[in-house]
Amino acid sequence: MLLDSEGNSYMGYRDHWLWRCGLMVKDWRFVVRIANIDLDTLTNDASSGAKIQELMVEACERIEGRGGVRPAWYMPRTIKTKLRLQLLNAKNTFLSLEQSGGKEVTMFDGIAVRRTDALNVEEAQVTGF
Repeated sequence: MLLDSEGNSYMGYRDHWLWRCGLMVKDWRFVVRIANIDLDTLTNDASSGAKIQELMVEACERIEGRGGVRPAWYMPRTIKTKLRLQLLNAKNTFLSLEQSGGKEVTMFDGIAVRRTDALNVEEAQVTGF
């Protein structure tokens, strides 16, 4: 029995839904996170601040292997913008703009760089492991 707004009972159906969303990584050896990039110190020519491309090379080397997986870089708009500007200001064989499916795609070391605004760049600094 259910109750209406006045407290009177009536027959009806009620469903209870519980949804616990999250992310599950099947194999942790295929995931790398680059954290603690100070946006205020980034420059278009990588003369100061985090060397995004160097960090990406280090991250690539931590991945177990690329066989049987489709790797991708995900980064917020501000970091991807600086990465593309650094592409314009430097000769780099790892970073390129390629055509894929009729769209220009930024690629780093053969891996697509995708923008997502779901990543938070204003988080507190990560310390310790």
